[in-house]
Amino acid sequence: MIFNFTCAAVAIVFAAQLATLAKWLSTMLRAGDDIARQIANAQIIFNILGVVLAIKFLPLIARGLEKLIFDKQKGDRQT
Repeated sequence: MIFNFTCAAVAIVFAAQLATLAKWLSTMLRAGDDIARQIANAQIIFNILGVVLAIKFLPLIARGLEKLIFDKQKGDRQT
């Protein structure tokens, strides 16, 4: 859920650039002014950039999750 919210927030901040990139990609793929193709391209770009962003911060994400996960055997959170 955090991944989705973070990606959505980044996409909202960079919505104009995402739209420009999707339109450029549609032009390069000779799709012309096909709005459906532009939306599909924007979705693909959004997903790829979200995964790349998550991979880049994977060690930080792992440390944060380790602190949040409750260890039943120890009776406390992992540190």
